[in-house]
Amino acid sequence: MSFSGCLYILDGRFNKLHTLHVDVTYIFASDFRNNNQEKFPIPNIRCFSLYCQDIINVYDELIVPYLQRMSNLEKLTLNLATYVKNTFVDGNELNQNIVSYMPRLRIFEFYICSNHYRPKQIYLPSKEYIQHTFRDFKNDQVSSYIDYFQEEQFSLCHIYSYPYNLKYYYTITNNFPGGLFKYVQEVSLYDERSFEHEFFLRIQKSFPFIKILSIKNSKPQNHKLCRESKNDNQDVSIIQYPYLINLTLYDAHDDYIEEFLVDTNICLPDNCVHINIDYEQLERVTHNFRRDSTRINCAKLDSLCLNGRRLPEYAKDYFPHIWSNNKCHSQDTIINKTCHNPKEFTCIIFTSDLHRFHMDKFDDDDLVSLFKRCAYNVVMSAGCNVTPNVNDCWDIGVAKNDYNNDFQQASFVSSILTSENGKHIDYITEQICPKLLEHIKKKSKAAAAENLKPMQVENHFFICVSCLIEYAEFESQAKQNKLATEGKHFCSTFPLKDDKKFFLKVL
Repeated sequence: MSFSGCLYILDGRFNKLHTLHVDVTYIFASDFRNNNQEKFPIPNIRCFSLYCQDIINVYDELIVPYLQRMSNLEKLTLNLATYVKNTFVDGNELNQNIVSYMPRLRIFEFYICSNHYRPKQIYLPSKEYIQHTFRDFKNDQVSSYIDYFQEEQFSLCHIYSYPYNLKYYYTITNNFPGGLFKYVQEVSLYDERSFEHEFFLRIQKSFPFIKILSIKNSKPQNHKLCRESKNDNQDVSIIQYPYLINLTLYDAHDDYIEEFLVDTNICLPDNCVHINIDYEQLERVTHNFRRDSTRINCAKLDSLCLNGRRLPEYAKDYFPHIWSNNKCHSQDTIINKTCHNPKEFTCIIFTSDLHRFHMDKFDDDDLVSLFKRCAYNVVMSAGCNVTPNVNDCWDIGVAKNDYNNDFQQASFVSSILTSENGKHIDYITEQICPKLLEHIKKKSKAAAAENLKPMQVENHFFICVSCLIEYAEFESQAKQNKLATEGKHFCSTFPLKDDKKFFLKVL
């Protein structure tokens, strides 16, 4: 159920409802449209909890107004990460905009991570100031800390009640103060400073039941050589991650791949870990699949995602479990003739080994992605023509910009705001501008039209784009900057060059 569906529950039709727990993956701006009862109170709710896995952009516009209507609330739980425009969510903001509307509130559990994209001249408060804003939270222990990222020019402010009984914890850095978070099973690590071995030990102790772990850090470890020289690693604690099943290292320096594959650093559980990693990095760290110190952990791996690459045959002894699952039990493809049809086609039938990925079934998005990839694989291997129906992945709007003589755009990639343009906008404008330029030169008799450039045409556009792009990459952690994924990697297209109806509408 979407968050907008949950809001219908609060519109008065369930007038005896007193407890509501909401756990959603996304909260969209479109959910804000469901406010037919916006000004009416919600007096019967006594216990309300809201968990959202992904970062939101509607905290002030949607979340706070609905909470203010729950005047008789006795227990409130919030587990959110949100973009903020001016300053962080702190104790003063929570008191003024939420707690003061709930005179009966007895228990308030929360974790709120404020994500602020900041130009260099913007001043943001210190950790001490944020902590001081919770001076009136007398019955609760509150922790807070701030991450300032100089290279990416954005900041994170974490505020949470303790003991921590919530499900999600967002973007952990070296500033993480520690503690016990036994209900958090998915952890994302990011920093512009290196992660040392002791940091991973601290993470394991704070999150003892980690199942899913991702690391994004391009900085090499500072103490790696010193650690290796100490009695051949005899003084280094071997870290145990007994519940780990998924590890993502696409954006990690080689040192962190070594950290998890060298068995004297970390001990991985047997035959249950899936790793997402670039083939070149894996080959480099394992010394072309011959390095002894990474052999034990590699032999324990259950599966690998190598960005489309396959392991070479000589690596089968290095990854025996993976090789036996993917290679040894394979069989030749069986091709049967279908009914006689003047239009030839290929029917592909497969049985998925969902248990290897700890899944029970496919949802609709999984199936669409899977069959789309199968279609592309057929193209590459058989040379036949496949025309995927993917235009539902792109929504395009074009208007004349009357505000100024500068290009304007509003766009989303997989529901993430991309306020600073990107490759998806270039992909659309590079199709539209030449076509319009050609039309202008044909219709205009002025000599200046011959020297008109595509950029001059583009400056009069206001373009809106909403698209779905798999594995989208951005130029900043804040995701508000440009989309970095090249057009050839979009996995979906929206060809406009020959769409005469579209251009007639634009003209």
